[in-house]
Amino acid sequence: MGKTLSEKILEAHVVKGDVEPGSIIEVSVDFCFGNDITMPLAIERFLEAGGGEVFDRERVGIIPDHFTPNKDINSAIQCQKVRRFAREKGIRYY
Repeated sequence: MGKTLSEKILEAHVVKGDVEPGSIIEVSVDFCFGNDITMPLAIERFLEAGGGEVFDRERVGIIPDHFTPNKDINSAIQCQKVRRFAREKGIRYY
């Protein structure tokens, strides 16, 4: 049986492991993005793990698409955390 489109894309980027259903692999990343819901949690974990700079500022971006425009104070705080992180790390905030 032939490979799926996803398997072909993963094979083109695999660094470690074999691309087979159920396997765990390591891949190189073309572009990484977060949004205004998931990024605040990711930022916390990044900082807890001692993260300094992001792996490549040109290949990381943040897309506020759930809480923009802000519907309340809590969503505004979420977006503020994300904007601040983007500014501090010099990454794109769309």
